[in-house]
Amino acid sequence: MSEQIHSAPTQSADAIHARAVEWLLAREDNEDWSEQDQAALDAWLNEAPENLLAYWRAKSGWKRTEVLSALRPFRPQPKPEATDRWKRLRLSMVAASVAVIGIAGVVAANWKTDSYVTYSTALGGHKTLALGDGSEIELNTDTVVRLPKGVGRQVVLEKGEAFFQVRHDDSNPFVVTTRSGRVVDLGTKFVIRQHDREVKVSLVEGRARFEGASQDGEKRSVVLDPGDVVLATADSVALMKKPARELRNELGWRRGMLIFRHETLAEAAAEFNRYNTEKIVVDPSVAHLEIRGTFHTADIALFARMTEKALGLHTSRKGNEISITH
Repeated sequence: MSEQIHSAPTQSADAIHARAVEWLLAREDNEDWSEQDQAALDAWLNEAPENLLAYWRAKSGWKRTEVLSALRPFRPQPKPEATDRWKRLRLSMVAASVAVIGIAGVVAANWKTDSYVTYSTALGGHKTLALGDGSEIELNTDTVVRLPKGVGRQVVLEKGEAFFQVRHDDSNPFVVTTRSGRVVDLGTKFVIRQHDREVKVSLVEGRARFEGASQDGEKRSVVLDPGDVVLATADSVALMKKPARELRNELGWRRGMLIFRHETLAEAAAEFNRYNTEKIVVDPSVAHLEIRGTFHTADIALFARMTEKALGLHTSRKGNEISITH
């Protein structure tokens, strides 16, 4: 039986805060939030004044983060008034089509031209680019994108991860180019993560078509539904399915959170290391242990303490590294 980290059993201030964040994320992300869910939350809040205080502090911090994000977006073009309504509404998705094909030569040409402007985030950074056509791009940690000067809709994701919300325009398709292919979008929400030579495309809403190269050199085309995830390299394409809740958890970075449900210590450490200069090093003998919890992307110290309390592991710090061992 795998061992797990739980935020609830201990009553430390750190654990109460982590539990409060979990409740907050569950309420915000669950479109089917029921009276029973609310009753369970109310019961937890009434257990102790510390619970209520932690919840409201977490909620206040969340709202403050959203406000700061709204104050800092880059706007390459004046944003139409209608875009604000688009951003607030939770739209049912219009039909979409996504085509991904290998175009390494085109990518190289795009990176060399001076007709593109580069935007990036530092390690642990988060930035929203609000485009003049009503589309938005959210950049995750250590991400670089290139946008065309003027009103073009040809975006290059050089590295990192970005969430795209694209406004439909038949006459001017929105294209995202990566090292392993490109995504041609007709109005949907999707995530692209570029890592080394592999690109991961997750369809959040809508319907899509993916086209890419396979090992035999032939182009492969698959129709994507919400929850479908494609992993593509220059010569291979793999398709998998993920539940909507799992995709929402993976998008926790949009709120500054890392949400772990069945990840191993090694996988969780790798995620934290994407956001911080201080790195977590997990001993191979414990790397397979599974964890569960919700943490701020910068809260490496809390994560380390939770592994000690819940799993009985040992942590030590040396320079910019935290080691987790037996």
